[in-house]
Amino acid sequence: MLLIFMLILLSRDGHCSPSPLGEDGSLIPRQILFGNPDKTSVKISPDGSRKSYLAPVNGVLN
Repeated sequence: MLLIFMLILLSRDGHCSPSPLGEDGSLIPRQILFGNPDKTSVKISPDGSRKSYLAPVNGVLN
């Protein structure tokens, strides 16, 4: 089963690893990868009806 799955992955476009380059050939900006997050500590309630996260207010992460 695993062998079949790997063969399917390898048959798609000849490679299976994502490129670090954008559509126009440029690199992803460092700020996007290593900058401060918009939201952190995201959690979902056990029944899936609610979510919670920490987000900055006035430049301070609360």
